[in-house]
Amino acid sequence: MKFKLSKLFILVFILFVSVIFMSSCSATAPDGSDYAAEGDVVPPNGDEEEQVMKPGQLTACAYNDNDHFSFWQSLLTSTQEGPGLFENFYENFAFKTANRIKIKVPTNMDVTVHLVDDQNNIIFTSIPDATGIAYLYSKTKQESYNICLEYKKLGESEVTKQYEVVTEDTEFILEATSEKSDTIQLMFVIDTTGSMGDEIRYLTAEVIDIIDKVKLSFPTASLELAIMLYRDLNDEYVTNYSDFTTDIASQQKFLSKQRASGGGDFEEAVDVAMEEAAEKQWSSNAKTKILVHVADAPSHNNDVNSWNNSSLKFAEMGVRVITVASSGIDKKTEYLFRSQSILTNGMYVYLTNDSGIGNDHLEATVEERPTVEYLNACLIRIIKGYHTGLFEEAIYYLQQQN
Repeated sequence: MKFKLSKLFILVFILFVSVIFMSSCSATAPDGSDYAAEGDVVPPNGDEEEQVMKPGQLTACAYNDNDHFSFWQSLLTSTQEGPGLFENFYENFAFKTANRIKIKVPTNMDVTVHLVDDQNNIIFTSIPDATGIAYLYSKTKQESYNICLEYKKLGESEVTKQYEVVTEDTEFILEATSEKSDTIQLMFVIDTTGSMGDEIRYLTAEVIDIIDKVKLSFPTASLELAIMLYRDLNDEYVTNYSDFTTDIASQQKFLSKQRASGGGDFEEAVDVAMEEAAEKQWSSNAKTKILVHVADAPSHNNDVNSWNNSSLKFAEMGVRVITVASSGIDKKTEYLFRSQSILTNGMYVYLTNDSGIGNDHLEATVEERPTVEYLNACLIRIIKGYHTGLFEEAIYYLQQQN
């Protein structure tokens, strides 16, 4: 009997020591959560399914280079003071934005505007936004430009092609045309490589909140949502796509499960993601088409041409690209991100250090620093502006209510 009790005591003692040893070997962060491997994102409570971050924490500035175009041009060319900040990038990469023609037509008209050569071959195509503005870009500066306005007059089935020669920004008065459907197509293209790990859960919360509030802002509009995730070649996936749908809840669920991992080098498969995104089911009849690109790195240098070609396709379809620059970008990345937004009549949004979240954020080289906003409020404001043509003033983040 004593022998059995001794064996039982020994077994209990061994079990107790084992538990103590395992506990001491389990690494924990200062807040009591498990440390994650570099590039992985593990919620503080260790439960990835239940972790929900509160939106309205990340801060950002929004800048429209087309509203400050002379300043943008100064960054691309040399002056008496020296070379432009982005001059080297402009000379070595495909994005060409230095020569712009601004065309204004009446609002709420279904019009396509082309820049054409002397033989009427199309060089660049743009769809006017809700304010009636279309931007065309020429690779070379000329004294005059040939353009073509393409539209259907109200009640007619044939397309009218109106050719004009312009020497400067020009406004045209057109006969009434058919209007597009009250549809918002919204696609989020998100870099989910390991370098995004410092902010990915916050960004996910912001995006889910943005989707909810856009839907609430336009209850009668049809909101079609798509999600494109991407990493780099040889990762677990290069792209992971969920197509346009009005089932908003399913898209939010899909997004909430995503984590940052992979990558390895600085550049990522941006070109692949954008090329695929440009081939998705964008509706020619949707009033508003917006792509929000969230990333912290450019494509590989050899793939910038492909990325540029996708931007030209977005411009042709009237898809506005809003680029959201996360922590860790450099000036080359800033240049490329801003260029794709300029070509598509979109906006450049960059996260700031004001939130205290994530790694260091690069300040954009701009004419005047925009108002710092919460990211969710910023993007909601921009999306609403593209749909209505009325852009509200930015509100300083400490004065905003989320």
